[in-house]
Amino acid sequence: MRNLFGFFCNIMKCFFVSCGIVLLFYFFNEEVPVTKELIQRNVLVICYSLLSLLCAYQITKRMFSDNDYNVITGTSLGYAKRIIRSENKNDPLTEYNRKVSSVHEAGHAVMAYLMKIESFQVILSDIQPRVVMVQKLQDANAVKKGILIKYAGAIAEEILLDKMHIGSFIGEDSDFPQATEWIKAYIVMTDSSISKTLLDRELEEKTILLSKKFWSESKKILSENRTMVEAISENLQREGTLTSEEVKDILDRIKK
Repeated sequence: MRNLFGFFCNIMKCFFVSCGIVLLFYFFNEEVPVTKELIQRNVLVICYSLLSLLCAYQITKRMFSDNDYNVITGTSLGYAKRIIRSENKNDPLTEYNRKVSSVHEAGHAVMAYLMKIESFQVILSDIQPRVVMVQKLQDANAVKKGILIKYAGAIAEEILLDKMHIGSFIGEDSDFPQATEWIKAYIVMTDSSISKTLLDRELEEKTILLSKKFWSESKKILSENRTMVEAISENLQREGTLTSEEVKDILDRIKK
């Protein structure tokens, strides 16, 4: 389909060039009498041809978009994210992205399980894979658990895939920016000498130190429970969505 679409675009380009050449020929060739009727006839032919080509272009474009792939561009972030439809699930890029997402979300889910979060749901989506948690952030200890869970997605990628991907970094809703904000809250909640302004210059040094500390702690926990991450990742790729009860059933069997 891509080749057909590209071929059609090339035909349109050739047509526009041909129209330009014909018009230039009539304009500069003195032997051909340019009458009002000739101009009207040629303009009508060109307009009808353009209209037909545009209709065919829109039909071909719609066929191409619906059956092959769509591209969604995040304009505020300046990057493009490819959304693969169900027809292309065997596409290598789709499979790789799905694997990365399943590993990432498995890291979140396993850490949520180990932190004894009561209710959460793991969703593997081509658009926005995520772990949805329902919990009360009542104290600093609960905030710390949330930070460890935030870091666990990228850590799972490091452990199982030997590298992190950019999804943890970009956007206000991504894991690392959110973890940083939670660390600031944790500092204010645990240190009464800190003001409540959350100013970066006051919190910067402690934020960096705690980020490294919590990252190491989260990595140690997941490294010791690698089998759990692998199991949830495999089940997530197969099922697409896992409830907290399903995650607990899978991991309870491994824990025994």
